[in-house]
This record gives sequence, C-alpha cells and structure tokens, in this order.
Amino acid sequence: MPLFVFDFFDKSGIIRRDFEAVMDSYFICSESDNSTVISGNPILRRLKEEKAHKIMGGLYHELQIRMTYNSNHIEGSCLSQEQTRYIFETKTIDTGNKAIPADDIIETINHFRAIDYCIDVAEETLSETIIKKIHYILKTGTGAEDITWFKIGDYKIKANFIGNIKTTSPSNVGKEMRKLLDEYNSKIKITFDDIVDFHYKFE
Repeated sequence: MPLFVFDFFDKSGIIRRDFEAVMDSYFICSESDNSTVISGNPILRRLKEEKAHKIMGGLYHELQIRMTYNSNHIEGSCLSQEQTRYIFETKTIDTGNKAIPADDIIETINHFRAIDYCIDVAEETLSETIIKKIHYILKTGTGAEDITWFKIGDYKIKANFIGNIKTTSPSNVGKEMRKLLDEYNSKIKITFDDIVDFHYKFE
C-alpha cells in the first residue's frame, strides 16, 4: 500500500500516483532542478539579483556604466560617461556632431558582456580559461579581428612594450601566467594588495 495518494488532473481525468513514486522522481533530479545556490558574498548576491532582474539604478547598473567608461577611457575610447550610460540603458548612441569610432561602441557593448561574465564566474577559481574568455568577449567584432598577429581569446604572439618597460616574451607568457595564477590561487585569503599585485604583474 502506498503511504499517500496524490490526485493529478489531465485531459483523461484523474491520474493517481503514490507518494513513493513522486519522491523517487524528485530525488533523481539534478541539484539545479531542485535548488539554487545563493552566494555567501552579499555584494555579489546583490549584483547577481539585479543582473537577473535587469534592475535599473542599482549597484549592478552603476558598476556596468562606471567600470566600462573608466576602463575604456584608459584605453583611449572617445565615449563620454553619459554616452556609455546611454548605450547601456537604451542600446543606442547619440553622437551629436562628433564622429565616434565603431570600435569604441563595439568594445563598450562587449565590456558590458564581459562584466556579466565576471559576475557569473566570480566565485570560481581564477584560471587561464576565464582570462582568455574575457579577452575573447572584449575583442570579438572589433578591428582586432583583422590584425593577423593579434589573437583574440589567446595570448600574444608578438613582443610588446608598456612605455619603456619590456614585457614577457610571447614564448613565455603561458608559463608565467600559470605561475602567477598558482601563486594567487594558493593564498588563503585574497586582500586588496594581492589584487593590485596580481594586476601589476598581469599587465
């Protein structure tokens, strides 16, 4: 005899299922079918909630605009913060009488997507895969795709300088990145200074 009996209605009438059959079906489901894992980080939790529900005017909204504007401005983008805000909020651009390079607009949209990706993987272990994926998101559809020596979503294949500072040679980038990531991921607690140090060495 079943422990309980549930009544389910469909076109053919009443379908009777015993409690044991229902519970068996429940317990063979995957975790994602039955529950959602909530982040223990209140800031990340808020960002994820506001991102999921497309809430305007909140932390996620301001993070997207300010981080995208400042990051792109450092790289020489012609877009103002208000134009960046306009693209995020309306997915359109008002240039007035000023010509804006297409790459500036594309990279701004890509940056919004990259931040979304960073929020999605924020609690995963930082890896080469994540770093390359961010690069791929940022540069897809830009003029960089037409440069033969520029590898979107991968490490550089041509030596470069930052000012007068020589950077890691292309042949050593993979090895040095793995070393940097191992050092960073081995830390018990990541501090602000650790993040600054990682960024300096990464650049």
